[in-house]
Amino acid sequence: MSAYLRALAALESWSLEGDQVEPEFLEAYGEAAKSLRCGTTAPRIRILDIGAGGGGDLRYIRRALDAAELSLTMVEVVAVEPNQCAWPHLAQEQKRWLSDVADFRLLPDMSKLCSEADGFDLAVLQHVLCCAQQPRDLLEEVRAALKPGGQLVFVEHVLADRAKMPFLLAAQVAFRPVQLALCCDPCRDSERLFESQVFEEVKLKRFSLPVLGVPIPHIKGVALKSEADLTKTWRGPLTVEEFL
Repeated sequence: MSAYLRALAALESWSLEGDQVEPEFLEAYGEAAKSLRCGTTAPRIRILDIGAGGGGDLRYIRRALDAAELSLTMVEVVAVEPNQCAWPHLAQEQKRWLSDVADFRLLPDMSKLCSEADGFDLAVLQHVLCCAQQPRDLLEEVRAALKPGGQLVFVEHVLADRAKMPFLLAAQVAFRPVQLALCCDPCRDSERLFESQVFEEVKLKRFSLPVLGVPIPHIKGVALKSEADLTKTWRGPLTVEEFL
């Protein structure tokens, strides 16, 4: 199992070479930056990166902070990644993009966050819901970790539309066993999860991202936690097995 996890970490690290960013992803982070720029009265901005992998989200977080004109020295980042084989790659990306942040922590799960009094201003989910065994529970846990008025930036691939992309849908179904072995469910309808009223407001946009020449349907957007919500209840942290 450890060899398999090391291979996954190495594959993601290889994909992060260079400084390239995906414009569609950048747009979602830019939307979040608008709110960060308007609500910077707190002495520190707290960011939660769930399913951080090899650190692919960090370049987008850096650009969002730059767009919001926020100093890295007032930012705290907590990266949650169950695959500890990816931690060395994640640490390298942190030094590359967020070396000057006030604090950067790596955690295998969210259990230690339960005891923290302060919530997060921003949470990030990028290609994570497809990997979670209990995706709605994960969304609820992320919402609980946010402070009132906090926001979640998400980018996820989704199930192809049966009417518009029947052949792609058939391919997703056919290759599902292979992708499940890689901890990814191509048939998960993550868009419907954001229609389940876990968050009070969701700004969502559909787009396609070419992968090996095939347009894979995606969603991106920002989910907001109501500022009137002063409660912080935890179902209890997801285990590594539930997360993966």
